[in-house]
Amino acid sequence: MSTFEVPSPILSSPFEEPKEHWWILEGQPAERRPGRRPALCFYRKPKRQTDERGGVAIEMQPVNHIRQRVQAWRESG
Repeated sequence: MSTFEVPSPILSSPFEEPKEHWWILEGQPAERRPGRRPALCFYRKPKRQTDERGGVAIEMQPVNHIRQRVQAWRESG
């Protein structure tokens, strides 16, 4: 099994807010973490400009804001 594979990829029900997630970084073993994973996208420069691997994580702020509002709505009943 490579470091990018996990024994049970699905940890949460599709009908509930996630209680845990997999945190995966290149070259490290996958780590099971509590809570919902923040919404991120990764920007990588085109290969003609650089050969760097991975990329820069950019938070998707509107998505994370909507998630917070939905959580508050659920908790309010």
